Amino acid sequence: MSSAIAGPVSDPLILARQRTALLAAAWGRRPRILLTPLQHRAVFPVKALAVQLADVGFDVDLFTVPQQPREAARMAIENDVHAIGVPASDEDLACLQAALADGAATDILIVAWAAKGAMDGLPAGVLQLAFGPETKTAESALLILDRLHPSSFILHP
Repeated sequence: MSSAIAGPVSDPLILARQRTALLAAAWGRRPRILLTPLQHRAVFPVKALAVQLADVGFDVDLFTVPQQPREAARMAIENDVHAIGVPASDEDLACLQAALADGAATDILIVAWAAKGAMDGLPAGVLQLAFGPETKTAESALLILDRLHPSSFILHP
């Protein structure tokens, strides 16, 4: 008979699920993210990403039709989301940040997913988190959770 000693959880999926549950308990609701492609129609696997983030424990608002950045910001504000996930496009991100600021919603985290090579040249002042195609969804979820409520967790390495 072998005995297993339980140590710290290292699986990003399990850790992300635990952290979303902790955040939900602290906030009284699960972390909520709006996912939408923007006007420039960058390749963005919005449906697959929505399913994966929901599996981690996020409430996901999903819009599959490309939106103007101002419309996406309006939807994010109306739906009271914590974060908005969009494809990476420097022009769209700058417009989105301005629209969120106009709506006094500077607390909404802007997260971008980019195609390989599209990360170069993204506006540093606008973008709060960016993930490339090699980033696993559970790992990106951990970083989003760390940004949303850093005092609740030891930052994910």
